[in-house]
Amino acid sequence: MTHRNVWIVRLGMILLIAATATGWIAVGRLATSTADALATTEETLATAEQIAKNCSAIAEQLGEIATAVESGLLDTAEALAATGQVSENLRSTLDFLGRFSGSVDDLNTSLENAEASIARVIVDLEGVQADVSAARPALDAASVSLAKVPQDIAASRTLVRESIEELERQVSLWRLALVLGAGALGLMFVVLDGLVRQDRRAQP
Repeated sequence: MTHRNVWIVRLGMILLIAATATGWIAVGRLATSTADALATTEETLATAEQIAKNCSAIAEQLGEIATAVESGLLDTAEALAATGQVSENLRSTLDFLGRFSGSVDDLNTSLENAEASIARVIVDLEGVQADVSAARPALDAASVSLAKVPQDIAASRTLVRESIEELERQVSLWRLALVLGAGALGLMFVVLDGLVRQDRRAQP
């Protein structure tokens, strides 16, 4: 019976060593898998951050283009209005001259047609300008929102990197706890083995 107890204690010690080694490997594999997943997440966030920066730059450029278009349309409409006014003044002069000569009727008609065309173009330009002006707040809001996205993603990347570092520290603690626990149990088995041997020697 005593000889059997000796082998039971030794088997327990072997199982303890095997369990400790298995736990060590399992903790390492779990940590590696988690770290790989976090690293992949960090790479994905890096790509998303770059895309967000590009989108933010595009939105900012669109806002600048909208400003330039709005200003250009206003200048064009004002120039056309001035042209129409010149044409109207010229017709007044031609009407005065026409009292002495009837040869300006065709020119008057051409100027009237031109003024009508200019008026229609001005109306169209004002409509486009109004649409661009109406779209500006949305473009500005989108630009502001997109400008914040890269910062948020960068903050998330920082958290992921910190999580990877924390995981590495946690793995060290897990393995330390595993070794300490196994060491404590090992000492118990050593004590038991000594007691069993002592009892065996004490037997006649």
